[in-house]
Formats: sequence, structure tokens, C-alpha cells
Amino acid sequence: MVKRKARLVICGNFQEKQGREDVYATGCLSEALRSVLVWAAAQNWDIGSTDIRNAFLLAPTPQDSMVYVIRAPVVVKDAMALLGCEVAEAYAVDRALCGFRKSPKLWNDFRNTELRKAKIMIAGRTAVLRPLVSDENIWAVVWEDKLQESPDVPIGSLAIALIVVYVDDLLYLGRKYVIRAVHQWVSSRWKCNDLALATSQEPIRFLGLEIYKQESGLRITQEGYVRELVKQHALQDAKTVMTPCPREWLLGPDLGTKCFTIGRLRELVSLWGLRPEEHQLRSLKTSWDKATWALFWSLLARQPATLSATTTRCLCREEPLCRLLSV
Repeated sequence: MVKRKARLVICGNFQEKQGREDVYATGCLSEALRSVLVWAAAQNWDIGSTDIRNAFLLAPTPQDSMVYVIRAPVVVKDAMALLGCEVAEAYAVDRALCGFRKSPKLWNDFRNTELRKAKIMIAGRTAVLRPLVSDENIWAVVWEDKLQESPDVPIGSLAIALIVVYVDDLLYLGRKYVIRAVHQWVSSRWKCNDLALATSQEPIRFLGLEIYKQESGLRITQEGYVRELVKQHALQDAKTVMTPCPREWLLGPDLGTKCFTIGRLRELVSLWGLRPEEHQLRSLKTSWDKATWALFWSLLARQPATLSATTTRCLCREEPLCRLLSV
């Protein structure tokens, strides 16, 4: 038997705007993700991940919204006829199909509603999910009885585990038995990929990060993302340097006499953002001094060489240090 898959996609660019249409769907902030990873390392928690399949199609459209009717393509009609299914001339769209401008918002609201209604049995006790005040895309797993006893206590201080949500990707942080119980509930509600747990040899991947679970903390890299950037910009054979900025550039003579063409300027600007953690470049960018701008462009031109040399560089979050950071 030959099995073929197809996906029906709506061209959202032809969709008429409906006044002040709310299409905004939030995403987890990178600062919040880093904070959560520090906290997880301090607790020596395990890390797991999964993703929800065909997430948008799970979200129903509101009954009071505009109803869209589409004509099925000929290939769909022919396929349904071969299967002996009834073929209609038109179909009403009642799901958040890929392509609709509101689909991310519809899925975001539907997912959050379902998570808030969750009641999960863990080791004979009932746990519930509640979003953090600081970031609604980070959910705390808390004991229901503890939440009722201490309604005024911050949710984060009651958490026995955390869930970071990004559209249809979920990152679990907690003890293994808690992670497995939460994932079992999620997979019973929606069709998900198998639970992946981070180890010292096999990482989990989330938002461009590879996260390894060490004996007393976490090891975080962006090797896959960086290698993709190196390949994308054809930097495999580029000259490599380990430091983003030589000391003599900062202490040396004025670089303001350098001239840059518009073409060179555009080329260098396209390199911006390769290594977002190098905040010194961002601080230099805010200065309008001519010499500083010249230094800034020189640093940008140097970034590909630094990128190639630091592909495997990682960040380790060890438990003792993280305990100090999380106080």
C-alpha cells in the first residue's frame, strides 16, 4: 500500500481584514527561557520536550466570527470520490487552517484554555497548571490542594515543575515522574510526538538550543543553529578567530577615517544577529560617534570568522552557581 499525505492550506494574503482584527499570539521570551533554565539547573531538574501535531487544526473558530466557505480543489474531489466519500461543492471552514491570519491567535487561546482546565494525577495527588504572572507562556505545575491553601502565594514558589510553551512546542522541566505524568495528560488531549528526555549524550532541541542534562546541571549549545548559519553564509572555509574583538581595536588609533560603500554597508548589516549573545555589539550600535561606527562595522566584518571558530562552544549551568543566581 502506498500512503500519501496532503495538507489543505488557505492563502491568507487574500483574506479580507475585519476592522481592528486581533491576530497577536504571544511567544516565550528568550530572557524568560534563560531564567527558567537557570532555575531548573538550581533544582537539578530533568528536561524533556515534545510537540503537538497539526496544532492549528485542533483549534475551532469562534461561532460569532466570519464563516469562510471554500470550493474544494479538483484533486480533493477526485480523491474523495475514489474513497467513496460524499463530495460537496463547497466546505465551511471551522478550524484554524494554516494560512489564516488569526490561526496563531486561535490556537494560542484554545491551547491556554485547555491547559488551565487540566487536572493531572501525579503519585496519587491532583496537580493543576497555572501560567506565571511574569510570562503567560510559562506554566507551573502545582498541587491543587497547595494552591487552595495558599491562594496569595506566588505561583512560581509552589511549582513542582514548569512547562515552557512556544506555539506547539513544549519544554518540560521537573522530576522525571512529574514530566511523564504531565506528558501523558498532554498526549491524551492532543496527538503528540514521543517524549524526549535530555541526557549527557543526547540533547533535546528547543528554540534553536541543544540542552544536555549533566549530573549536576545543564549544558547548553547552539551547535546546530550555528552550523546552519555557517553553511548558509558559505563560511566553512573562512578564516577563524576565537575573539570577537582584538584588544588593540579598542585601545588603538581612531578608526573613523575608514570609508564604507553602500554595498559594503548592506553586506555587513546582513551579518547582524549571528551571535545575539554578544551584547557589546548592541551597545556599540547605539553610539552615533563616527569612530565607534567604524569600529562597529569592523566587528561585524569579523563575526563570520568568530562564528566559525566557536561552533561547539557551550554554556554550562552547574547546580551550586545556579543556586546563588536563583536566590
